[in-house]
Amino acid sequence: MSSRAAAQPEKFPRRTIRKQKTRERIVAAASKLFQELGYSEATLASIADEADVHVTTLFTHFSSKKELADALSDASLDRLSELIGEAKGKVPFFRFIREVITSTAKSYQANPSPHVILGLVSRGDPELTLAGKNYEQQQIELLADYIAAEYTFDLVRDYEPILVAGLVISATTIAHARWVDSKGRSNLLKESLAAVDAAEALVKGALKART
Repeated sequence: MSSRAAAQPEKFPRRTIRKQKTRERIVAAASKLFQELGYSEATLASIADEADVHVTTLFTHFSSKKELADALSDASLDRLSELIGEAKGKVPFFRFIREVITSTAKSYQANPSPHVILGLVSRGDPELTLAGKNYEQQQIELLADYIAAEYTFDLVRDYEPILVAGLVISATTIAHARWVDSKGRSNLLKESLAAVDAAEALVKGALKART
């Protein structure tokens, strides 16, 4: 066997790692420009420049901005799923969601942006309306599963987990939109946590009704 042939098995893993790092750099650049410029104004060429790759390289990973937005949504949902996996069965749901919301709100307040991404990126962008709805629905399903497991609801029979998860997601999304529209004058954290208080009261009411 030639030395070149023997070396090939080592090269392919490195190529795979490089490819993954390039993809991650492109996604990070897209996230940055979507927030700074808005989804409509951020071009694939500008994203490639921000990621320091040729635009043809970008196209080997993503064929459109929509695919990039989907990648951002997938990454966010994967992270939420990981956090839930680590916390479920150990951390009460409402403590968990308060911690997530607090961390997210503080992050936005520390780095205010004229535009938003993921759940709110579809505002004014019809191309992403359905994607935004799908993203929110998947968030609701992840949270509803957490609620059902903790409070022994049946996801097939009981509507409370979906109702509560939907209330949390919808209310925090509205609070975020108000914060953006008010240019940071509204209290994002306070309004978001108020939604969690309302959701918790709803669950406790449902549990009381079952006893």
